[in-house]
Amino acid sequence: MRLGADLDVQVLSAGGPRPAVLLCPPLPDLAARLARAGYAVVSVPAADRVAAVLAALAQGTLGFEPSAVAVIGAAAATVAAVPGLVYRDDPDAAVRWCAEHLAC
Repeated sequence: MRLGADLDVQVLSAGGPRPAVLLCPPLPDLAARLARAGYAVVSVPAADRVAAVLAALAQGTLGFEPSAVAVIGAAAATVAAVPGLVYRDDPDAAVRWCAEHLAC
């Protein structure tokens, strides 16, 4: 999906309200696994574009309404700078979440 002139993102979602996972860098195997588990997955190629993608999510531009958003990957640290976003820097939370929601 194209967002603006210089940003392409991949969206895997059945639509409707659901939790979203933003992956940066894109991780195709994890994206497919999360989508099969019922999450909306947005793959972003560059960490400096995360704020634009989060804005698009908030506006409903990507075709679904996220009930919550998680950021996985190198871009997670950049999320702290996004105005109005509640950020929790807890690397262990990601491990616990994956253990609860993904069969490894």
